[in-house]
Parts: sequence; structure tokens; C-alpha cells
Amino acid sequence: GPMSHDARPLALDDEIREAIGSAFDKFNFITIAYNGDDGWPHVSRRGSTHVYGPQQLAIWVRKREDGLAKAVETRPEVTLFYLDVVERGVAYTFYGRGRVTDDPEAADRVFAASPEGEQAQDPEREGIPLIIDLERVVAQGRQPEQNFVMERGAT
Repeated sequence: GPMSHDARPLALDDEIREAIGSAFDKFNFITIAYNGDDGWPHVSRRGSTHVYGPQQLAIWVRKREDGLAKAVETRPEVTLFYLDVVERGVAYTFYGRGRVTDDPEAADRVFAASPEGEQAQDPEREGIPLIIDLERVVAQGRQPEQNFVMERGAT
């Protein structure tokens, strides 16, 4: 879409890092939507989602041949949604492009950063890291300061 006039530069701040970092423990699993082979949007909750960099999220995808890992090869556009109604009163929508990587360093890092409950579901580490390069983040909340847009390339 067109660039927002009031968008700030994209850098995931402590507030967002903390929200995503505690999502698994609070059962606020992040939902990812991706475009499947069948032409339909697919939605799934991913407990291993975490902040990977100032403009990146990462997910440990347990099944390499899974719909998500396969889909991003040809259709990298993904949307992730975080919602905490009870405590934070905020929703974050992340728009980005996903890519899986066989880089062992990235695999170590993404697996290590995933919650223990997620690691336990893939003890043999057969999964693969999915890195999401973000383009845009939309924050919506009860407080005025919780409402903002961040965009890559905004000044």
C-alpha cells in the first residue's frame, strides 16, 4: 500500500519485544497468515515466534515440508497478528516477507530463542528457521500512544 505520512521508522522497541517475548507463556500465541498452494489464505498460531532483529521476526518451523515453509518459497508475503486484550490492551499487525534458511548459525539462534515448550516438540531439531523481514507494523491499542505505524524506509 501507499506509504503513510505519519509512519515512523521501523524498529521493534522494548514494548513490542516484551509483548512477543512473553506471548507463549501468556497463551497469546502469534498468528501468522500466509498464502497457500491452494490459493487460500492459511492461518496458524506459532508459539515460537520471536523478535530476531530490529526489523525482523523469526519462527522455528517444525515441519520443513509444512505448508508455511513451502509457501514462502514462492509467496513470501506474510502477515502476523499479536493480540493481548487483557493486560496490554494492544494489537500488533506485522507485514513482511518470510524466507527459510539452512544457515546453521541462524538455526542455532532461532531454536535457542524459541520457548522450551516449542523446543520440546522438536527434540531432534528437524525443523527450519523462518526469518521474516518486516515492511510495516501497525499498532492499535486503548491508549493514544499505543496507536502508531512503523514502516521500513520511513524517515
